[in-house]
Amino acid sequence: VSKYTERRNTLKIEGDLYEKVNTLCNDLGITQNTFIQGVWGYLLSRYNNTQDVVFGSVVSGRPAELSGVED
Repeated sequence: VSKYTERRNTLKIEGDLYEKVNTLCNDLGITQNTFIQGVWGYLLSRYNNTQDVVFGSVVSGRPAELSGVED
């Protein structure tokens, strides 16, 4: 039985690389978050040797027009 060990890594994108990612996102008409999720999905597929990858994120589902929605 393998033991689970939690680990955290931080990747900071700044400088020239940040500008290139930002330009690419603007050219594609996507957000930086969408880009990062796409990269994460690609990495998961490569590391797990599969073409099917499923992951998600939590959203509130409340309309942006709702007063105080960010609070």
